[in-house]
Amino acid sequence: MDRKKKIKKMILQYFGIILVLTIFSHSINNLALPKVEIIKPRSKSLQFNIQKQGTITPKSCENIYAKFPITVEKIFIKPNKIIKKGEKLVKLDKKELYDLFIKKEGNYKKSKLKYQISKLQNKNKEDLETEKLNFEKERREIQRKEVLYENGAISKKKLEDALDLFKRAKIQYEYKKKNEPIEKLKKEYNLVNNELQYKLNKFKYEDIKRLYLNKGIIKSPINGIVKSIDIREGEKTNKKQSIVQITDPSLGYEFKFSLRKNISRYIKIGDKLKVSFKGVDDFQLECKIINISNDKMEPNKLKEITLYIKSGRLKGDEVAIINEYKSTKKYNIVLPNTAIGEANNGKKFVWTIRSEDKAFGREYYVNKRYITIGESDLENTVITSGLKRFEEIVKNITELNLKEDARVLKQ
Repeated sequence: MDRKKKIKKMILQYFGIILVLTIFSHSINNLALPKVEIIKPRSKSLQFNIQKQGTITPKSCENIYAKFPITVEKIFIKPNKIIKKGEKLVKLDKKELYDLFIKKEGNYKKSKLKYQISKLQNKNKEDLETEKLNFEKERREIQRKEVLYENGAISKKKLEDALDLFKRAKIQYEYKKKNEPIEKLKKEYNLVNNELQYKLNKFKYEDIKRLYLNKGIIKSPINGIVKSIDIREGEKTNKKQSIVQITDPSLGYEFKFSLRKNISRYIKIGDKLKVSFKGVDDFQLECKIINISNDKMEPNKLKEITLYIKSGRLKGDEVAIINEYKSTKKYNIVLPNTAIGEANNGKKFVWTIRSEDKAFGREYYVNKRYITIGESDLENTVITSGLKRFEEIVKNITELNLKEDARVLKQ
């Protein structure tokens, strides 16, 4: 009896040890399993961060030019100075100005006379008519002298002389008649050319006359702020280069920056963005988007955004800063970027979770699922096909080496 009890006890101890070892082995095995965090797809919007900075530019900048090459004698202004319309900018050399004034006045008067002569010549249409009258006169004269010669009233020599005069008159008339269209075009060309030269010289003369009467002083045509002075005292002006640039703050400023096309889709003309300015404390503006166009450097990838900025506190050289988030529409299935992998063939995939009931409880396994993605931001991506909202997937696969049908430990 005691022996049977001992055997039974040994059997129970054996199976107990086996059970403990099995449980221990299972626990050890679980410790070696990849630990995964599980999530389900969510319905949400994507967030895009617009983070830009750059110098604002005046919407209107008046470039002041000197139309004639004259040495600058004096500069009355400094950069960033607020000036009024009519305020002195620079003064030009008096002697150089006078010499140029006399020269332009002479050119103007000469071109005016040439133009007046051309007008008179163009109106004069008597040349051909005069030759025609002379031809008719000589024709009648030769007819008269032929009659006189037949009657013996004049000699053959006089008849021949009259015939020579008639021939010359005929040749002259036919030449004039043949070349009349060409002569007419020449006169019209001379008239147009001389008129153009006259008007150009008149404009130059009137410009230099105004400058001369103003004693060589160039004044500001607008109220504004001196953006830059592009010449120094003692230098000669160049009609291709401005001497002063003046901004008009009343017309505001612009800030241009580029955005990727997939982000620019979510903003439109008329939307407002918050703008702060480097070095200008406690100052923020809501500025309207006034233009969206293809970027000049990368038109296929980028859009150029133009903001309109207006404030009396700005001068036009401040650095604008934008740091704003914009939301897209709400998408049905959205996953974290960390949950999405890329196969060697370029296809996107996720690891889905399936569960099975086993002797020691529920166990979890992973399966690769290929998906199609849409828009994405820095954190999330839209899933357009291949996944349903109720399915469980691995949240972060970046540091995991998962295999098909592999068992995992759910965190």
